[in-house]
Amino acid sequence: VAVQKLQEALLEEAPAEGEQVKLSVLSVDGEALANELAARIDAGEALAVIGEELAASDDPSGSLNELDWLPISSVEDYLGPVLATQSLLLSVGEHTPPMPTETAGVYTIVEMVGHETREYSDEARQSIADELFTAWYESAEQAHVVRKAYADRVPTTP
Repeated sequence: VAVQKLQEALLEEAPAEGEQVKLSVLSVDGEALANELAARIDAGEALAVIGEELAASDDPSGSLNELDWLPISSVEDYLGPVLATQSLLLSVGEHTPPMPTETAGVYTIVEMVGHETREYSDEARQSIADELFTAWYESAEQAHVVRKAYADRVPTTP
C-alpha cells in the first residue's frame, strides 16, 4: 500500500509537459541500400514515399516506423544509445546518415520530424513516474542495504 501511494505521488509530481521529439525511423537490410535511400532523401524525396515503396514491395527489405512524440529521456529505449545521441543532434527536417544497428546487416536512417516542448501523454507521464520510482528505489536501497562479500567466510565442510 505504501509503495502504491508513493507511485501515485510520483505520478502527480511528474511534469505535465516537457521536451519531446517526433521521429521517422527507416530500417533496411544492407549498407548499399541504406546509402542509396539516403541519397534519395538528400535529393529531396520524402521518407514517407520511400516507406510506402518498401511496404508495397514483394521483397520487403526494410520498413518505416513513426515514433510519435517521445520524451527525450525515452528515445534511447527505442533507438539505442548511439542512434539516439545522433538523432537528438538533428534539427527538424534533417536525417542521420545510414547507421548500423545491433542487428547484423541492418542499417537505420532517422529523420527528425518534430522537436518541441509539449504536453506529455498519460502514458509518457506514467513512464516518467516509473523512472522516478526506480531512481528512488535504487537510492533507498543503496542507503539502507549493506552488501558484504562473504566468500572468505563460507565453510568448506557442511
